[in-house]
Amino acid sequence: MKQKFLLLFLSFVLALSLSSCAFQDDSMPDLYEDAEWVEITRDEAVEIWKNYDTHTMRSGTLTIWQKWCGTKPQKFLGCSIDGDTYENAEGLMLSYCIGHLTVNPAEESENAVFYKMKDDTSVIKIEKPVAGTDSFNYLDVYKDGWCIVKNKYNGVDSYEKLYIKYDWY
Repeated sequence: MKQKFLLLFLSFVLALSLSSCAFQDDSMPDLYEDAEWVEITRDEAVEIWKNYDTHTMRSGTLTIWQKWCGTKPQKFLGCSIDGDTYENAEGLMLSYCIGHLTVNPAEESENAVFYKMKDDTSVIKIEKPVAGTDSFNYLDVYKDGWCIVKNKYNGVDSYEKLYIKYDWY
C-alpha cells in the first residue's frame, strides 16, 4: 500500500513539473508601475503599431504572475500561447485562458485612452473605461505589440493583475 501511495505521489509531482504549475511568489514584478507615461492619440498608437511585427505568430512559453485582491501572487510556469495568427493569440494558464495577448489599437473601443512610455515607443499602455463612468475596468501594457501587464478592476476593492513574461524577452 505504501509503495502504491509513493508511486502515485511521485507520478503527481512529475506531472506537475512537466506542466504549468503555480506556486506563491512574493517577488511579483511590478512592471512599469512607476513609469512616466505620455498620453497619445489613437492615430499615434496606430502609427507606433505599424513598427511592430504583427504578421509573425510567435510561439514559446510564458511565465505568468497572477494576483487577486487580498491574495498573495501566484507564479505559473510553462504557460502557453494559443492561436495561429498575431491577431488571435491568447495566453493559456493551466486550463484558464487569460485573454488576448495582442491588440489592434484601431479597433479598440472609442473611449480607450492610449499612452506611451516616455522616451520608449516599444511600451504602450491602453486604459479602457467602464461605460458611463470615470473609472477604468482594464489597464493593459504592451511591449512591441505583446501584452506584458493585464489589470482588470471590478469596482473599487476588487482586481486581478497579471504580469506576463515571454521566453523571447
